[in-house]
Amino acid sequence: MDKRRRIFSAAVFIALGVASIVLGVRGLMIYSKIPPLYSLSQFALLLALLSISIGISSLVQRK
Repeated sequence: MDKRRRIFSAAVFIALGVASIVLGVRGLMIYSKIPPLYSLSQFALLLALLSISIGISSLVQRK
């Protein structure tokens, strides 16, 4: 059961990362002229990297 929960949480974090990448890149393309929204898009990309790395690290975690 613990292995299933770990795989599920990793999938959730990776899906969150992919969604953040899509929103961040789309925001960078659309809102490049508006500084607050541009920095929000950069934050979305940073969140994407963080959540994907958490998901991958929970997949390779050994217990």
